[in-house]
Amino acid sequence: MKDFSDSATIDSRFGLIFAIAINVMINCCTRSRLFVLMWFSIALSEGATSFAATTDLWTNSASGLWGTALNWSSNQAPNSILNLILITNANSKTVTVDAATPSTNLTIQSLTLSAPSGSTNTLALVDLTTNVPLQASGVLIVDRGGLLISTNSAINSAGAVIDHGGAIRLTNSILKETSFAFFDVVNGSVLLDSGIINCGANQAVRLGRTNNSPANLILNGGSMVASDVQIGSSTGSKGVLTIAGGNLNTTNLLTLGSGVNSTGIVSITSGQLTATNNFTYVGKSGFGQMTIDGGSSTFAFLSVGNNANGVLSVNGGQLTVRPRTTNDWTQIGDIGVGQFNMSGGTALLMSELHIGDDSSGFGTGSGVASIMGGQLIATNDITAIGRYSLGAMTVSNATVWLTNVSVGRHDGSVGTLNVQSNAQLYLLDALSIARFSNSVGHVFVTGGLLSLTKDNIWVGREGTGDMTISGGTVQAVSALVAISTVVTDSVSMAVITNIRAAR
Repeated sequence: MKDFSDSATIDSRFGLIFAIAINVMINCCTRSRLFVLMWFSIALSEGATSFAATTDLWTNSASGLWGTALNWSSNQAPNSILNLILITNANSKTVTVDAATPSTNLTIQSLTLSAPSGSTNTLALVDLTTNVPLQASGVLIVDRGGLLISTNSAINSAGAVIDHGGAIRLTNSILKETSFAFFDVVNGSVLLDSGIINCGANQAVRLGRTNNSPANLILNGGSMVASDVQIGSSTGSKGVLTIAGGNLNTTNLLTLGSGVNSTGIVSITSGQLTATNNFTYVGKSGFGQMTIDGGSSTFAFLSVGNNANGVLSVNGGQLTVRPRTTNDWTQIGDIGVGQFNMSGGTALLMSELHIGDDSSGFGTGSGVASIMGGQLIATNDITAIGRYSLGAMTVSNATVWLTNVSVGRHDGSVGTLNVQSNAQLYLLDALSIARFSNSVGHVFVTGGLLSLTKDNIWVGREGTGDMTISGGTVQAVSALVAISTVVTDSVSMAVITNIRAAR
């Protein structure tokens, strides 16, 4: 039985009635007080009747069919006239919506599914075709003790909240969001085994909205479409996205560690993750971690350690960065500390690669790339190891193809390149150690191969650079030490040309 005190709407309605009645009674004679008491009783009755007429509560303590009127407090199955459908009473049970359910009972306003401590209320959708889905014009709430299982079925809602361990499980089913609301997995879980989750109409999918326990979104198959995806979206929260099959297509921003001091984690073992229409942040205002063990992941702009710390690990599968314009790049360490670890798989970066890209002046950012296996290909544009801040790359037991490389590029930057055992590092263009004025660059070759068969190694091109070879093999057209490409006017000392294009 529903306790009216749980409803803020009913509380305020009855509270107003009660306050008016007391005020009148204080200022009335005895006969008038009797009249007021009668009026107050009628008002309470009307309020309760109004609540009963707009809310349908499951009252059966056992399992049963959604479409059976006697299971509900209003003695009618859910329909579009009733404001709120509640499956919240005690005892574990399953409420089943099947193909025999009349279509008039499949269109509702809002639905709340939960259970008291120690109980689980399950709403099972079975064989509801996409032509006749369970359709809620309001928000779907799956709270503590609530479980929604959909098999060969479809459900639509205008926003969703999964909280306090509530859960949704979808098999060969469709869940479609129909409004510019939020799809919030506060600290519950959503599992897609097969089928479709379409959140394209939502403002954002937000995983992790509290610091109590993590929120989980798991894709074992099927496909999901979303606009913004925020993983760890609130202060101190934790969100986890696991892609073990199927695919997720993010049509706008993808942010790991969105909230301050939050944690956003993405794990990809199979399937596809695509975010090619906007930025992807691994560590925005909170910590971000992305691990790629298999499948394929494609981005337009990838920033690891943007405004907080972030870690990107590639152990298998393929990572691709496909820029939309020259303003899209791969960034390891901006204002935060970024770390790129690679032990297997393939990373194909068609953009510039910036390692240590903090130009803020705060001095907080740095970037480290440890390429210990697999293949890294970034031959379309410049690689800057220490672009504006501290940056380092170590290559060992891996094959790397780069084009024009600066180790320490701009004023105030410090870059370090380590070439170690079993490394094969091929450069298609020049290697500049300390490219521009006031930059610092260090290169250490202790093993493996560093090959520039078509261009030069510049040691201290315009900044302060050094190169130490204690093992391995270095191949280059030539090595130029403390030779600048800058030519200045003899009178004004202004730069007028370079010996070759200053890249």
